[in-house]
Amino acid sequence: MESLHARCQVVTGAFVAILVVSAIAGLSDLSLLQYLQGISSGEPVDEARAEGIDARQAMIGVVQVGLFLACAIVFSMWFHRAHKNLKAGGLNDLQYTPGWAVGGFFVPFLNLVRPFQVMKEVWAGSAFLSHEVEAESWKTVPPAPLVG
Repeated sequence: MESLHARCQVVTGAFVAILVVSAIAGLSDLSLLQYLQGISSGEPVDEARAEGIDARQAMIGVVQVGLFLACAIVFSMWFHRAHKNLKAGGLNDLQYTPGWAVGGFFVPFLNLVRPFQVMKEVWAGSAFLSHEVEAESWKTVPPAPLVG
């Protein structure tokens, strides 16, 4: 079994970075909206300002896409390892494999239910591995609301 602590910190950092950049994008959108409202109320078009806003919006978009991809990768690595730890911890009657833990996100329509099902299994198995439930009842552990 491998500790998930470092991976969890990286995933959390990626989510925080996405939140920060999304807030910056929102402020940038407000700036663009103010510029457009000024034009609609009769202010002259300032091409230099428009180009600056356009460049800023494009840069923020590139950063957001990069962060989303990075977050998807590190989350997938964390999720794969979390499920793999179940087998390493002695749970042999798993319904899913670590490959499906990640692969379920990429199959159309299946991606609406499979990640939730796998996360329920990870949640219940983790309850067993942390000695919160007995081996006979680990599959019946209800998931926390956060899992949904």
